Amino acid sequence: AGGVEQSGSIDAAGGRVAIGAGDMFSIALRPTSGITASDVRVESSGDGTVRVGGSIDASSAADRGGFVGITGEGVAVVGASIDASGAAGGGTVLVGGGFRGDDSEIATASAVYVADDTTLRADATQSGDGGTVVTWADDATVFEGNVSARGGDAGGDGGLVEVSSPRFLSFEGRVDTSAPLGERGLLLLDPERINIVDDSPQSSDALLDDNQIPLTEAPGASVVISAAALEAIGDTNVLLEADSQIILNSLEDGSLDFAAGDGATVTFRAGDEFLTFGDVTITTQGGAIDISAGTRVTTGGLRPGSGDITLTAGEEVITTRLVETTGTATYAATDAGGRVRIGGLEAGAVAIDADRLQLDGNLITLSALDLTGIPVIALPSADAGATIGAIFGTETFSVVLDPGVTFEGGGGVRFVGSRVVLPEISGLSELEVTATEELVLNGNVRVDNRDDGQGGRVDLREAVLITLVADTRIDTDTPGDGVAGDILLDGSVVSGEGFTLTLDANTDTDEASGTVSVGEVTADRLQVFGREFSFSGDIDVQQELQLAQAESVFIAGDTRIDTNGANLRLGEASVEGPAGLVIDLTDASGSGTLLAEQGFGFGTSLESLSITGDTLTLPGVRTVGSQTYTAGNGIVLNGDLASSGRGAIR
Repeated sequence: AGGVEQSGSIDAAGGRVAIGAGDMFSIALRPTSGITASDVRVESSGDGTVRVGGSIDASSAADRGGFVGITGEGVAVVGASIDASGAAGGGTVLVGGGFRGDDSEIATASAVYVADDTTLRADATQSGDGGTVVTWADDATVFEGNVSARGGDAGGDGGLVEVSSPRFLSFEGRVDTSAPLGERGLLLLDPERINIVDDSPQSSDALLDDNQIPLTEAPGASVVISAAALEAIGDTNVLLEADSQIILNSLEDGSLDFAAGDGATVTFRAGDEFLTFGDVTITTQGGAIDISAGTRVTTGGLRPGSGDITLTAGEEVITTRLVETTGTATYAATDAGGRVRIGGLEAGAVAIDADRLQLDGNLITLSALDLTGIPVIALPSADAGATIGAIFGTETFSVVLDPGVTFEGGGGVRFVGSRVVLPEISGLSELEVTATEELVLNGNVRVDNRDDGQGGRVDLREAVLITLVADTRIDTDTPGDGVAGDILLDGSVVSGEGFTLTLDANTDTDEASGTVSVGEVTADRLQVFGREFSFSGDIDVQQELQLAQAESVFIAGDTRIDTNGANLRLGEASVEGPAGLVIDLTDASGSGTLLAEQGFGFGTSLESLSITGDTLTLPGVRTVGSQTYTAGNGIVLNGDLASSGRGAIR
């Protein structure tokens, strides 16, 4: 069959050159060919094919670059240099079609191949924005070439590069849309489905047959892109967009490393799903990472340095490995019932929009953390637990949960912040809080058994101040399931004036009860239940204090118990410990009664003891130092009073 073949030079001195052929005829621009013009169009209509080599120069030394359009039923660009650069801005290079295949200026090709020895340029060589370079095919595109659409050295933004096919695309090219003084340009890959693999199975001549493009339909509706090609793109904005799925397959080195730096963005947009198989981490050199999908986003690790991270899907967003950034991490599952599942997150700031948040790892932010609006938080691992913290070095920030949040999964959690505000809590196996300024309890705290069968555990020792806003019960045993865990508040100050604080580490079965340790407490009433009580600060209550449930009361630090005229009932609990104890059962209106059946200091001698009240019942006392008793209505002494250090007893 006939056709058009060009192997010499054509110089139109800034004018227009059009080379065409129709029906089954082909066009071939040989490696020795050269065309110079401001507007170059190479088009084979019908079933004709086009093969381009040599050089096409549509550049301008004074103005914007020109226009180059190449299309046919099949297009192969091999060993070609095509330049539409311009001093005042880049021009336009279209191979196989225009932007997204929707440009009336140029017909679309069925198949396009751009070889690795081909360069397409639409740079701004002095000032102005980079131009537009599009490689498009309706059925199949294989791109291995080099593209440049740079902004000018004296100013201007980078240009637009699109390499797309709605059916099959293999991309192993190199792209530069940088701008020394402006915003980076964009690389757009926009097929039906994208598969990112270690090595592309598409060979360099997969679409070539005796130097022609086969006109058969391309195999399947998918894109194959090698990780190496994406990593070689350079410092530019990257957009990978697919109508259905983007799949990041397992990579041998476990990492997909983009060169995108500060100010650039690597964007993945999938109409249905973004899926990651294997333990793969996506990294940038400070560029942002933006992943969105219609239904589900599943990623491994993400590490963009200081770049922001945005993950958006309708039903579910899942990260299976650690996500790290000093920028902002935003997670959004926008459908009703939307779920976010985090395998581990450390970010400068965090924003989460979901109806359910599951933590399979820690959630740490370097600024204030607001989790209001999240009605369910799931913590499935009772053994490992998770930390929810707002901390940067030694500086802490506030942590606030939704007032109506429900915890599920039976796992444990540790909160770290300056001011931590917690709603009523149940459904956990363990709760720890570090609050450098204040812990606010808006309701009861009920924890259940851990996987090791040791009972639930509450540790608030590192909460400097605990503020109660209502009657509060901390309970480490669910009725009927056995062991109760410890409640640890020593080292903290509890402010609950006008409210009742109940600390219940008691079991309702024959299993062991837990211990309760208390620092300083101010409340209307304090109720304590457990196997052993430990006090290390002042206790100031307005109603009767009952410690009779304990086997022993340990005075770990100098302690003052002030009942403001109410009684103190110790029952059969022994009282011992190396510190001093002051018990004051009086106020202006009267005095309370001390009722004790076991001795004071018979295990470990108290440092000292002072008791003031109405009637004092003392079974026996041992101290190292002094003992002082003031009773308005008498002392009932059922044992000896002894001081090993010869302290005064009066």
